[in-house]
Amino acid sequence: MENKKAVAIIISLLTIIIFVGVYAFYRQNKEMEMLKTMHIPNAVSTSEVSIKDIAGTGDNESMSVVHNQSLEIKKHLSGRTVDIIGTIKDISGQYITAEASVVDFSKLDTLDYSISQDLPMTVKTYKLKIIDNTVFIKMDPVDLKVDKKIRVIANEKIYITDELTAVSIELVSANS
Repeated sequence: MENKKAVAIIISLLTIIIFVGVYAFYRQNKEMEMLKTMHIPNAVSTSEVSIKDIAGTGDNESMSVVHNQSLEIKKHLSGRTVDIIGTIKDISGQYITAEASVVDFSKLDTLDYSISQDLPMTVKTYKLKIIDNTVFIKMDPVDLKVDKKIRVIANEKIYITDELTAVSIELVSANS
C-alpha cells in the first residue's frame, strides 16, 4: 500500500513538473514569436525628428529615442528569456555544448526603428548541464547527438549567463 502511494505521488509530481515545463516553454515561445513579429513603436515617427536624424547625424534627441528602444528590448529579453534552440557541438558526461542564435544586443542601437524588421542575431555558445530532474520531451537521452538541433528550457536566463541548467530538452526536427 505504501509503495502504491509513493508511486502515485511520484507520478503526480512528474505530471506537475512536465506541465510547468510545457507551460514555461509555451510562454517563452509565444513571447519570442511576438518579438519577431512586433513592430516596435517609434516615438520619432510621431515627433518632429526625421528618419535622417535617427540614422546618426548626431541629434541627441533622436539618438536618445533609439537608445531607449534598444534598452527596452534588452530589458525585456534579458529579464525573461530562458529557452534556446541550438545545435549540439559536443557532449561530455552530463554537459552539452550547443550553439544558438540569439539577439545581438550590440547592434540594437544601430537599428532603424521607424521600419518593421527582424532583430539582429548572433551565435552564442552555451554549456548545458543535464541534471536528474531534466525532462526529455518525446525522446531519450541517448538520442542526443552532435549536430542535432535541440530546444532547451533552462533555469537561468540566457542573456545573463552561458552556463545553463536544462529543465527540459527536446529534439527539433529539421523543418521546424
